[in-house]
Amino acid sequence: MTTPTTDHLRRERAPGRARDLLVRVPPPNGSPAASDVEAQWHTSASTRRRSIPRPHEAGHSIAWLIWVVGSILTVLQLDNPLYLALLWGVATLVWSACAGDGPLASAFGLLLKLGGFIFAMHVFFSVITAGFLRGETVLLTLPTWTLPRLLGGIQLGGVVSLEQLVSGASRGFRLWTLLLLVGAFNGSVNHYRLLRRTPRFLFHAGLIVTIGLAFVPQTLIRLRSIREAQRLRGHRFHSWRDALPLFVPLLSGGLERALGLAEAMEARGYGRMLHHDTPSARTARRTQWLTLVGLILLMLGIAAYLFYPAGSLGSTLGLAGLIGGAGLIGAAWWAASRIIVRTAYIRERWTAGAALTTALAIGAPLGLWLLSRAGVALGYRIFPQVGLPPFAPLVAVPLLFLAAPALLLARRR
Repeated sequence: MTTPTTDHLRRERAPGRARDLLVRVPPPNGSPAASDVEAQWHTSASTRRRSIPRPHEAGHSIAWLIWVVGSILTVLQLDNPLYLALLWGVATLVWSACAGDGPLASAFGLLLKLGGFIFAMHVFFSVITAGFLRGETVLLTLPTWTLPRLLGGIQLGGVVSLEQLVSGASRGFRLWTLLLLVGAFNGSVNHYRLLRRTPRFLFHAGLIVTIGLAFVPQTLIRLRSIREAQRLRGHRFHSWRDALPLFVPLLSGGLERALGLAEAMEARGYGRMLHHDTPSARTARRTQWLTLVGLILLMLGIAAYLFYPAGSLGSTLGLAGLIGGAGLIGAAWWAASRIIVRTAYIRERWTAGAALTTALAIGAPLGLWLLSRAGVALGYRIFPQVGLPPFAPLVAVPLLFLAAPALLLARRR
């Protein structure tokens, strides 16, 4: 019996309409059935070599954590609107280059609107709570009204100056910039990988945050699906009164998911350790008492250390209570990490881009601190008369360090 050739087997079609797309491929050479006609039927797609690319994620989670901490420390040293505007551009660039396609990435626009609202509120309250003249450029005079003493006795209205308006705008713009940097971090980092790196004693807090992070995108997706379904039924949203058919299904679906999650956690035995008289349960209750006593000592120690003069007996006892409370809390955390057995699959790789991003994120606030020690002005003097904010190109260098993720950790689209 002659062995059919490979080309003949590949051209041969299986009988029947159900096998129209199948080809007959012989086993590889060297196998026991290589010279036999026991060829297997395969689809043409299965005979091709396929390579599935690994999805690229925008950098290491630890690098992003250090970046957002460095960004916050940088903003806290600045109140110059020109430098803050430069950080605006940095945050927008990082978000556009590194943000993903999930619901958390779209929160950047929400934080942008929230920052605008906070900015407007700062300007508004800087005007109505002035109470007395600050600055030399008077704009207008508002009627005055003093609140009752129970509400603080604050005087509303009075003389409004340009310096007061610029001061409120500067503080609001600072918070606005901080929100944009946090929004860029929120849209770019992988939150689940970041939560896997939490210490073991923070396991329960990490679990709660994980559930919250999973709940927010699901709620947004369900909100969009309900809105599309209501529009297909002819419902139109003109005002907040028309939102009842939108929020009732959303609320019922959220309650249903919460009940399902509670049943799943109960079925998996979550929290059973504290309900049985086992060594682990006794250790867990002991750590709770240690944490409570440590927090009480810590608060009393801080109060005594700040209230009594330095070198007195009360100040010394306060310092001892502060150290003792911190030690008890550390011991409770160490004991809690011993009783929690948890494994996490982490497949992140520390790359040269992540290392350089981390170094530049540390260098940004450190560079600003060194420049301030060298006499370079980082602030913006508003009172007694407002003027144009100064801009030193040397200060812009450490601020541009924070744009490193856009170049080193950008996602491949």
